[in-house]
Formats: sequence, C-alpha cells, structure tokens
Amino acid sequence: MLNTVGITALNHLTIIQFNMPEAVRSGEYGHLATLAYSYRLNEGYAPRTEYLEDVADLPEFSLIVGSDDEAFYASKYEEVMSAVTGKGSYHILPGENISASSMRPRQKPLFGTHFNTLNLPCLPLGFHRRLL
Repeated sequence: MLNTVGITALNHLTIIQFNMPEAVRSGEYGHLATLAYSYRLNEGYAPRTEYLEDVADLPEFSLIVGSDDEAFYASKYEEVMSAVTGKGSYHILPGENISASSMRPRQKPLFGTHFNTLNLPCLPLGFHRRLL
C-alpha cells in the first residue's frame, strides 16, 4: 500500500522468514539458502505488468521447469512466451517440482550446457535465479 503512494523507504525490511532444515543450512550449499525475504526481494519474483515486453527482449534462452511445479503451469510457458519471441527453447522435466535437483544424471545435459558457459556451479533448482 505504501509503494502505491510513493513510499519505498521500508522495502528493505523482512516480510517472510523460512525455517530451513538444519541439514540444508549446514550442507554444502547452505550458505546460498535464502532464509528471509525483504519486501523488495519478494516483489522481484512477481512479473511486471508488461512481462511480455520483457520476454520479447530476452536474449536466446533455455527455460527448464518441472512438470509438477507448485507455483506455475509448466505446460503454459512455451505457449505464452513463444507468442512474443522465437529465441527460447523449453524443457519440461517430467515428475519434477521446483525443488528438483539439477544434479540428477538425466538433467545434467540441460543444466550443464547453460551453467558451464556462464562459469557457474550447477545448483539445485531451489537456488535458481528468476528467469523472467
């Protein structure tokens, strides 16, 4: 409500905290786990109203999503995005959700190709960066 009238001074404050299992926090990638969201970070996960303009402006990309994603209809990505750009390739991983691990043997070719070119580690999808 405050942002609608131009007040953004509180956007850095925590609005959501997660009770991440100790096994995750103390694991190999525990230092990457996000334990809290500020208002600003939470808003960053929502597409802008003009999201199709953003999609049209994307460089060549690959979208990799699990068929059982809890937050989105995986089967709709290609339909919606290909209407405004021909630069994408779409990969739906059967039976996987948003927490699917990119380290599974059948997924490595998809993730490895893209992350290796960026010189980034191959991380579980739970640590993904927003693609849109």
